[in-house]
Amino acid sequence: MSSQKIPSLGISPQHALVDEKMTITVHGLEPGAMFTLRASLSDLQGNRWASHSRFRANAEGTLDLAAATPLEGRYDWPDAMGLVCSMQPSDEQQKMVGFIPFGIEPYTIHFLLESPRGDRIEKDVERIWMKAGVKRQVVREDGLFGTLFLPAGKGPHPALILVSGSGGGLSETRAAQYASHGFACLALAYFAYESLSKDLANIPLEYFETAIRFLQAHPEIDPAKLGVTGASRGGELSLLLGATFPQLRAVAAYVPSGLVWAGFGAEITESCASWTWKGNPISWVPDDPSFSDGFAEMIVKGIPIPLTPGFLKSVQHASPQALDAVTIPVEKINGAVLLISGEDDQMWPSTYFSNLVMERLERNSFPHPYQHLSYPGAGHAIMAPYGPLPPSHSLHPVDHQDYAYGGNPKDQAFATEDSWRRVLEFFKTNLAPTSGY
Repeated sequence: MSSQKIPSLGISPQHALVDEKMTITVHGLEPGAMFTLRASLSDLQGNRWASHSRFRANAEGTLDLAAATPLEGRYDWPDAMGLVCSMQPSDEQQKMVGFIPFGIEPYTIHFLLESPRGDRIEKDVERIWMKAGVKRQVVREDGLFGTLFLPAGKGPHPALILVSGSGGGLSETRAAQYASHGFACLALAYFAYESLSKDLANIPLEYFETAIRFLQAHPEIDPAKLGVTGASRGGELSLLLGATFPQLRAVAAYVPSGLVWAGFGAEITESCASWTWKGNPISWVPDDPSFSDGFAEMIVKGIPIPLTPGFLKSVQHASPQALDAVTIPVEKINGAVLLISGEDDQMWPSTYFSNLVMERLERNSFPHPYQHLSYPGAGHAIMAPYGPLPPSHSLHPVDHQDYAYGGNPKDQAFATEDSWRRVLEFFKTNLAPTSGY
């Protein structure tokens, strides 16, 4: 009489950085047996996120998620992290404000294997944002609002300034990830945070110059190895800062624009500058009266608003002279440039905008390395990998309109994984962190 097989669920590592891929395997099933895997977690607001998929064991009664296509469930491609990236809020009708499911604290993912005969095998894994030894310092000096993360080990370390997009605030989680890979990182707020302006309007670039001086004076930071990164309007800002301040030697801009756009915010009643320099407004793409055509009908019908068509119309309707006046002189950047875009970006046409940057760099015989990573099928929210993917749309945290991001889950998952790996390589190549990371 043959002994009965005992199912087991293997997950490794069970305690690791959030950007470390896990290996998830199942053993001890009958050959060809159908079974279900589930994953769940609780987010910053206490909301439960969950996913599930059904699989079939192979002839040996085992399965490795990295090579297995689910038969049904929340995702449909082989992916070791598919259960995690396909998690969604348990109430699928919930409208999210932005996409900030996590704070800086570790979080736990609960996995459950349900076998055909009713076995329930459970396992928890802990995901952390900061490598052991990373230091967190709140920065409230010289008018700055930020949080500095310093890598473990002896410096001086290369450093990055991390700026937010049109949602404002600051991203401590992303900054902690950079510090875990050897880069000091200042998550810097410039609006919609504490006592700062509620709107992205008339932000002086001198504020960021102060941040550069702060980093250069820090005893654990190498003043000659500074970079900047941001996404969306933060990508626009990253390119603008790189073109303004030669102290910045590497720029990684996610879903950016090489054109300057108008101020944004719930309390703005007329068009104004987003940025100023030496007391003067920096010119922006002229407002197009047809930009918001159809928005009112979409709002009434509950349809997420795609902003990309409006941005394209604004560019098409502007004169060549007007566009030249609002184009960021990226050829002045004093170091390497990396652009990341999603070809299905519905918030704004980041691939088109990035191509304009690449054309300008080439036209001006830019002397430093430059590259554009353009991801087919990806949308606007290209974030760090191996967590729940952003929803296809959400309520904007500043004006609370429901905007479409674009992108499909499979291509979005690939873009987040591939771009993060290549951004780290980019900064390591161009800023050379301390050894040991």
